[in-house]
Amino acid sequence: MPVLLILAITGGIYLFKSEIEQFMYQDFYQVEAQGQAIPPSKQIETVMDRYPEAKVDRYRPGEDTHRSVEVGISNDSSSLTVFVNPYTGEIVGELNDEERLMNKIEEIHGELMAGTTGDRMVELAACWAIILIVTGIYLWWPKRNEILWGIVLPRFSKGKKVLRRDLHAVPAFWISATARLNKKS
Repeated sequence: MPVLLILAITGGIYLFKSEIEQFMYQDFYQVEAQGQAIPPSKQIETVMDRYPEAKVDRYRPGEDTHRSVEVGISNDSSSLTVFVNPYTGEIVGELNDEERLMNKIEEIHGELMAGTTGDRMVELAACWAIILIVTGIYLWWPKRNEILWGIVLPRFSKGKKVLRRDLHAVPAFWISATARLNKKS
């Protein structure tokens, strides 16, 4: 359960990666649109002039006209993201990739910050979660003609054991149904 809880929380946070990073790094992300952008090769050339020993790993153009370009570079000791103004070629800022919050969240989510052992624990927990879901649906599935009672409404007159089961299953049904409806809209 603790592993699944960690995965749920970090996964939920990671869903909002772009919004969180936009807020945290707005000084690096925001640029003023100034006509025509310079070619990507010139933007990368500017980065290579500043970091001649580095190797370019990635290039990510901005999503809109007010967004900087990200150029990922690495050398023997570190990996950086360099933010470039696509209109002037000016370097707006840089971030060490190992210090970015969302990279830490991804590391916690993917391997519990424990390397290969953590990765195996995450995979094992995910597999067991699937087994728990399948067996939970089997135990929950109504017997005979009890479609309404026990799924949509709890059965109050069937004894304590059945009532405890229904007080677990009925809210789960409604929460799942609500989550499905919210996901579609």
